[in-house]
Amino acid sequence: ISNQIKGPITLASLVRAGVPLGVLLKRALSRMGKDVQHFGISVIRDRGIDSNAMRHIIERRPIEGLLFVDGWTGKGAIATELERSFHSFSAQPPKLVVLSDPCGRAWLA
Repeated sequence: ISNQIKGPITLASLVRAGVPLGVLLKRALSRMGKDVQHFGISVIRDRGIDSNAMRHIIERRPIEGLLFVDGWTGKGAIATELERSFHSFSAQPPKLVVLSDPCGRAWLA
């Protein structure tokens, strides 16, 4: 992450499984001297990303350094939902960071 993201890093942990990982990533990146902030956000299958939370985040931090954090990808349903709903905020695909990526959908695992 430190080598890939230039500028401020924003971690948006997917509630619930992503929050502990996001906390640890923020701590590690902060110790490396990076400008990093951490938020929690929900993504619900068939409903999409929490648009109010997303607007709150991008009003405060540059979207170029935004990383979504989760524990795993499983079958990829949440990754698909994230990709679908993130397009209303950015033309770029979302960057998903996970510990385990059995379906191969994460930007970094």
